[in-house]
Amino acid sequence: SWVERAGRQALLSDTLDLSDLFHPDTFLNALRQETARSMNCSMDSLKFVTSWRNPIQEARLQVKVGGLQLEGCTFDGARLSENQHDSPSVSAVPPCYMAWVPH
Repeated sequence: SWVERAGRQALLSDTLDLSDLFHPDTFLNALRQETARSMNCSMDSLKFVTSWRNPIQEARLQVKVGGLQLEGCTFDGARLSENQHDSPSVSAVPPCYMAWVPH
């Protein structure tokens, strides 16, 4: 669980399921604060970026997020597609990297 990984100081080293967190928005804001602190810049000078394929090169801190789902469409890691009449209404998407980087 995320509690065990946080205790080992390994929270950002494994894929994180945001549904494990009570307030995922608070976690992402804490990542923003810690990134700003580590880069010695203001939080307002950072933008939120994602990558579906590779780690984000310019990111000082990033998290790999899994367990994401889409409703009404499918995503194969490269392209969104409309659901067909016989498609499931909810589909899982591949893990994605998230980070805050300078503008």
